[in-house]
Amino acid sequence: MPKPVKMMQEMKRRSGPGCIMVRDDKRGMVPADGKFDHAYNTFLRVLDPRGDSPESAAIRHALACSTDLRFVEFGKRIMQRDSRGHRQPCLATVAKQCAISLSEFDAWADKSSAQWATSIAHRASPRIMSDMVKAAQTRKEPCSRCDGTGEIELNKKPRTCPLCKGAGEVDKIGDAHSQDKVLETAGVVGKKSGASVKLVQNFGTIESATDRLNKVTFEVASSETKVASSETKEEPDAAN
Repeated sequence: MPKPVKMMQEMKRRSGPGCIMVRDDKRGMVPADGKFDHAYNTFLRVLDPRGDSPESAAIRHALACSTDLRFVEFGKRIMQRDSRGHRQPCLATVAKQCAISLSEFDAWADKSSAQWATSIAHRASPRIMSDMVKAAQTRKEPCSRCDGTGEIELNKKPRTCPLCKGAGEVDKIGDAHSQDKVLETAGVVGKKSGASVKLVQNFGTIESATDRLNKVTFEVASSETKVASSETKEEPDAAN
């Protein structure tokens, strides 16, 4: 018996007696009746558009908002009840009645999931940005030198803390990464390509003083180089 004939017989045996097969562009021959399409039923069972979970509610919302009227109709039909109060038990049957193939439903589900994730991110972004702004700001914290008392003991005598000047608190500079992100969002600095506005902060720290010393050293070295260069040029004249 030819192999294609054996495959058809096997599909009919799995689908059920008297099952009519139709051609699907992506899947080949599939059962026309949804209740025999096991792959389609498994997919929709996992998707669970009738469920009570937040995910199922989001899927129903996506179906109602779809620009494809077939999916809108599917969302309506799966929730409808007949005169006896029963719903259509087979989701794949409803999908086939709405002329939706398994591959089309799979593509729609992927796209809807991505849109749902983006929507969640957009709704959470104001709260995240508020936390990021707080992390980026300079705040007060207890002085590590005097433990917030404003005084230290020197030669068994109390002295004003040299770090906080008696205030008991010092400035804690905000998180640098949060500052970058906040400034990028505000458009003050550019993304990746560098800052469109360069902000220079000098808090009187050791690092800033070192930078100034390095600059002075560089300028002196440059002056010495110029002097040495001019003396070299003048030597031939002196020889003459």
